[in-house]
Amino acid sequence: AMNYADAVELLLAVAPAAATTADVNGQFPTHHAAYFGNWDCVELLLVAAPHTASAVDTQGHVPIQLAAAKGHWEALYPLIDAAPALVGATDPEGCLPLHTAAKNGHSTSVEVLVEAAPETAYQRDIYGRVALHMAAQYGHAAVVAALLAACPDTATLAAPGCPTPLY
Repeated sequence: AMNYADAVELLLAVAPAAATTADVNGQFPTHHAAYFGNWDCVELLLVAAPHTASAVDTQGHVPIQLAAAKGHWEALYPLIDAAPALVGATDPEGCLPLHTAAKNGHSTSVEVLVEAAPETAYQRDIYGRVALHMAAQYGHAAVVAALLAACPDTATLAAPGCPTPLY
């Protein structure tokens, strides 16, 4: 059985500076652990290099956005604990981690993010869409249900060209 956390722990014991070394894409090991959903590695890396929770890669993403995009809800918890404000981090298109999780159909990640920062359900991307617009547009019924359960009044929010999320 693979145990990435044990390997990370051994590597950090010998080369702790590796946690603060970015690759050619400006991503730190924390970005990679978040992207692949290795929440226990995320925890270890944040202890070794807490500032990497807010490190922006060359594509404009912080680790929480990568975890949300892939639906790795377990990795969201240590990232939120390390830097709660990053639940509101936007990518170059103004998408929050919540928008990305909703667009990709990750209902549990949506629940975790809305619980951490309910106000993000009302934040718009650069196109004027809230997370509910994206979930509805891509046909993710479980995400629509999660967003409506947490923030039912988002059902009436308009976006340019979309009087409601039904469009």
